[in-house]
Amino acid sequence: MQKFFSKLHISSFLKITVCVLVFLVTHITHAASLYLNPSSLQLNIGETAKVRVQVNTKGISVNAVEGLIKYDSSIIDVTSVSKLNSILNIWIEEPTISNSGGTISFNGGAINPGYTGSAGEVFSFTVKAKKTGSAQLTFTDATVRASDGEGTDVLTTEAGATITINNKASQSPVVPPETTKTTTKTVVEPVKKPIYISAPELVSSTHPDQTAWYSNRSADISWTKNANASGVQVVFNSSPNTIASGPIQYKVTTKGLRGVRDGVSYIHVRHVGQNSVSETSHFAIQVDTTSPTDVSIATSTVDGTTMLEIFAKDVHAGIAYADLVLDSGQNEKVEMVDGRLIYKPQEHITTGLHNAQVTVYDKAGNKADLQSEVYLEVPKHEVVVPVVEPTPVKEVSESKQYLTKIGTWVRNNHVMILMSLGVILLLILLGSLISCLKKRKAKARGIECLESGYNQSVANLKQEAYNQVIYLERIAELRSLTQAEKDMYKKCRSILS
Repeated sequence: MQKFFSKLHISSFLKITVCVLVFLVTHITHAASLYLNPSSLQLNIGETAKVRVQVNTKGISVNAVEGLIKYDSSIIDVTSVSKLNSILNIWIEEPTISNSGGTISFNGGAINPGYTGSAGEVFSFTVKAKKTGSAQLTFTDATVRASDGEGTDVLTTEAGATITINNKASQSPVVPPETTKTTTKTVVEPVKKPIYISAPELVSSTHPDQTAWYSNRSADISWTKNANASGVQVVFNSSPNTIASGPIQYKVTTKGLRGVRDGVSYIHVRHVGQNSVSETSHFAIQVDTTSPTDVSIATSTVDGTTMLEIFAKDVHAGIAYADLVLDSGQNEKVEMVDGRLIYKPQEHITTGLHNAQVTVYDKAGNKADLQSEVYLEVPKHEVVVPVVEPTPVKEVSESKQYLTKIGTWVRNNHVMILMSLGVILLLILLGSLISCLKKRKAKARGIECLESGYNQSVANLKQEAYNQVIYLERIAELRSLTQAEKDMYKKCRSILS
């Protein structure tokens, strides 16, 4: 039993030891420190000293260092900075002094394979004592990024410095603490001429038009690598004018964005060279995956015709158009005009209750459906009486010429058609009388023929008057009669009475 527990304890101890070793190895692998050297200084008022910003990578390769150093500007001033011995050769933001705010800001990178070491100098700066006191120099918002292609922040330790100022004025020129020579040597940093790098041209295979809306939440952006650039910086947010910053990505010419939120988003990319950066290029991505809401139909009557208006809301893309089907008929597209979707019934639509099926689309192609019954009032259309043109002939008699003139008058004055027909019938009667006289019949025979023709003409005239009365009454059911039509109606009624 004791042997069993002994084996159990040994097994447990070994497991715990392995876990601790794995933990330590993992954290050592992903650990880096940023510190100031020296960590403490003693100065008299008016004296100066150099302070170095250094990084210990703990055995891993890093390619970017960024941060802010704060100090008490009432006790010390920072008079200069130097990058002469820096491990970084790409500066996104040069070390910048602000004695009014008591800060030094910096953001730099190194081309691959980066830096590995325990005392890599990022830059150095010179401080000058102003008055008695103790000034603390501390890091804030600092990052040290690994050369792993993902820009992993491996910084775990930050160590600042303390500068104590004694109440004693400097009597002689001040020599930096690490300098032991009696003479000073002025070091002039070589000026590197920046190489111009053009901004990347951004294109998208999934969202090519920056002004259009898409329902696809996965966007792919690409650009062509500049020959003078060693890498790029990429930022994705909802601000249109962000300057790209952050870790430098090498050998990257595409960016895949997944789960893009509805609305307008922007990707910002700029090239980074050895001693210069390009302008930032911006690309807009407009996404809307939400269907229109609050779809409804309203009607209004204009000049006796019921107009149908479709309403809907869309938060991002906006409403584009609607499809309308009445009573399972033909689909009709209702375009957006002056911000409104208005449908005017076509000629084949009749007055009454109709079943309306509406599909509203937004500018991203999302849709919403609605089915509702609507009452449409459509006025009846005026019946147009066709006019038959008389057939022209070369040689006609005087009576036929007169009839042609009458036909033209009938075409221009169709309301007087009954009177025209009456005249025509009288002329026909006259022609029949002439025919009778030519046959040299007896006077009695002539009179009999005349009476017969007259009676027939009167009967025809009454029939035409009756037809015109019926026609005018039907017209009156559709619209109001003109004054000329009213006069004709009275004359026709008098003929029938």
